Amino acid sequence: MVVEKTDSVKDLFDDLIQALSSINSVVILIDEYDKPILDYVHDVLQANARREILRNFYLIIKAADQLVRFAFLTGVTKFAKTSIFSGLNNLRDISLSEKYATLLGYTHQELIDNFTPHLENQVSLLGNTVDAVVESLQSQYDGYRFAKNATLLFNPYSVLTSLTEHALGNYWFASGTPTFLINLIKQGDYDVNSVTHPVLNADDLGSFEPENIPLPALLFQTGYLTIAAYEPQTDNYTLAIPNREVYRGFMRQLANGLTMLPVDKSLEYAKRMFKKFLSVDIEGLGKVLQEFFNRMPYTVHVKSESQLQFVLYAIFALIGVAVDPEVTTSLGRADLVVSLPKLIYVIELKFNGSAQQALEQIQDKKYYEKYLSADKQITLVGINFDQKTKTVSLESSGI
Repeated sequence: MVVEKTDSVKDLFDDLIQALSSINSVVILIDEYDKPILDYVHDVLQANARREILRNFYLIIKAADQLVRFAFLTGVTKFAKTSIFSGLNNLRDISLSEKYATLLGYTHQELIDNFTPHLENQVSLLGNTVDAVVESLQSQYDGYRFAKNATLLFNPYSVLTSLTEHALGNYWFASGTPTFLINLIKQGDYDVNSVTHPVLNADDLGSFEPENIPLPALLFQTGYLTIAAYEPQTDNYTLAIPNREVYRGFMRQLANGLTMLPVDKSLEYAKRMFKKFLSVDIEGLGKVLQEFFNRMPYTVHVKSESQLQFVLYAIFALIGVAVDPEVTTSLGRADLVVSLPKLIYVIELKFNGSAQQALEQIQDKKYYEKYLSADKQITLVGINFDQKTKTVSLESSGI
């Protein structure tokens, strides 16, 4: 088999298909079809230039239709067919197909059927019984759902690595750095809930163009969110972070990307804040928060209340504190609620406002009422961030 040398990638691909077809019908497998675009997702002009190259490249598949037995393309994003696959109208999208929803990943039963000897080797390391080991793996790596009623799946890469290393690590998340995702969060004005628990219509989960990338859909397509629930009456999907591995890894990346501080430094401040929470030391909490913002490089700017919420959410989550964003009540939504074994903090944020104003909003709208029966000490905290001076002020009240 001889392929003519050419500088045209498109022509080389065509020549390769033609040459192989003289032996047998051709099977084409293309992994990460979208990587050339994702590498420049922050630069629309470059992304579009690469889109044009890819469009010409994939047109060859359509032109050689009679010679191709099967073609299978994978990627982490779903760009519009008109965007890249113009003319290639015989592609079938199986992204949300029930039929193929368990094709990639391990079901609970597959884990038991195929890995029991390896699971037994983890007893005493990850649990006292095989069931306990599976439970540990489940909370760390399970939770992916790729269709509305599909079975939950374990991340296969993380499971295999964990069984090899005899530890529960953040293996999948460590295998790649989602820099472009963090940049999109920084560029947009997203609140925490719209990123960690968005509700999207089926159409919203579909394809998009490089110049208009909806972050929640992209987080779903790249594996940082998965389908948590489906409402057939509205055709709406509720998405959520699938498991502990993704949650912890994502929070570390958020803390680093939004503050430009090393994760170990952010973790140090988070631990100090945690001690202040435990002792209900609001004045001390304010001092640690101010020191934390002072340590951020001068090039880093908190530009909105939603960014402030993201920073604090990620920092609190770093140490495993139960922190809920945008908690809905009958009169509104509390920005953050931090829950500890004996304490609850209801937090309202202001940006270029006043901490007293934030505290009064909690009191006026009674964001705390739903926690009155929890038999815990409730503390209301108003926090204001002054963009110009980078100063933090706090006001608090007990219930």
